Amino acid sequence: MIIRKAVDEDLEQILTLYQFLFSEEDYSIIGSFKEKWASILNHDGLTYFVAIDKDRIVASCNISITPNLSRGKKSYALIENVITHPEHRQRGYGRAVIEKAIDLAQRESCYKVMLLSTASDDRSVAHKFYENLGFDGDSKRGFHIRFR
Repeated sequence: MIIRKAVDEDLEQILTLYQFLFSEEDYSIIGSFKEKWASILNHDGLTYFVAIDKDRIVASCNISITPNLSRGKKSYALIENVITHPEHRQRGYGRAVIEKAIDLAQRESCYKVMLLSTASDDRSVAHKFYENLGFDGDSKRGFHIRFR
């Protein structure tokens, strides 16, 4: 298993994974994502990690680190878009990319790392997975406004 930061050539394989994450979206027109992907790769504080098995990306997540004025001027981080290919789940790939993201947050002296997950009962396996990684699902309540 190889865990590393995503590079330009990883776009197509990451989009293939995203089809499992958001099945209602169309990720098949790779060219339409290239400009956004270039922007992402050049964005300070935003990092994508991938897990590779036999030259194939099988898991991914991204982490954004935000500078902050409170908490001793320590940044905070948000992990998003966690996905492991269904054929590779329960093998440690998802854990590995998240741990790599957490490690980056620690190296950047973040005071916290956040991760949101849908609060429905059918996500209980994912919630247990995140709790086993050290995330506390009971101490905070998440709020968001979703724009369509």
